[in-house]
Order: sequence, then C-alpha cells, then structure tokens
Amino acid sequence: MAPYLLGLLTVALIWMLETLLPEPSSTVVLWSCLTVALGTAAVVTWRRTRLPFASFAMAWAAACSTTLAAAGVAGFGWRMLVSENPILTICAVLVFPTMFFIESRRDREAWRRWRERVESSSLRDMLLLRHIPDLRKLGA
Repeated sequence: MAPYLLGLLTVALIWMLETLLPEPSSTVVLWSCLTVALGTAAVVTWRRTRLPFASFAMAWAAACSTTLAAAGVAGFGWRMLVSENPILTICAVLVFPTMFFIESRRDREAWRRWRERVESSSLRDMLLLRHIPDLRKLGA
C-alpha cells in the first residue's frame, strides 16, 4: 500500500507546486527536489543492494530530473519540453521500468527480498528509504 501512497503524495505535491508557483519556478523546485531524492535513492540502493540496474535506473531518473530543472532555470516549463520532444521523453521514461525489469530477472532472490521489504514498509519507511534492504547482510 505504501508505494501507492507515495505515488499519491507525489502527485499531490506536484499539483500544489503548480498551483502555488508559476512556470518555470514550479519546474525548477519540483525537478530539483526530485533530483536530490532520486540521487540519494540511487546511492543508497547501490550501497545496500549492489543491484546495478536498479541503481542505474534511479541515477538515470536523477539525471533526467537535473536536465528538467536546468531547463526550468533557462525559462522552459516541463510541459513544453515534453510536448516538443516526445521521442526523447518516451526514451527517457522507458529506461526506468526497463532497468527494473532487467534487474528483477537478473537476480531473482535479491529482487524477491526487496519486494517483500517494500510490501511490509510504511509510507514513512519509503520516505526515509528504509524500504531498501541491506542485501549484503542477508547474504545476497
């Protein structure tokens, strides 16, 4: 349930930012926050799990977020960037689930342990990255 709550929380925050701040300010704030969160998650994932594709997916998402934040600083809103570059956007978005799919097939046992940890995590655990297990301790 927590992953769904995290998704709803993210959507609510995006809506609030876009309601309270004009473009491109909301773009800069939103994507800068996501850059920090995803970059931190990538480092924590690598340190705790040593799962290369999952770590790369988060690092990739952080890099894409950084690009969108920089575009916001240059005066472009994220909607404009997405609508004017659909092929690039689709490619950028597909990398994340593809890397997670590859990871789920590459090391099934580690993936099973991670999935079990996520399923038993609360929203607070997810926000604090406690849902990412230390698979080195578990013998993975």
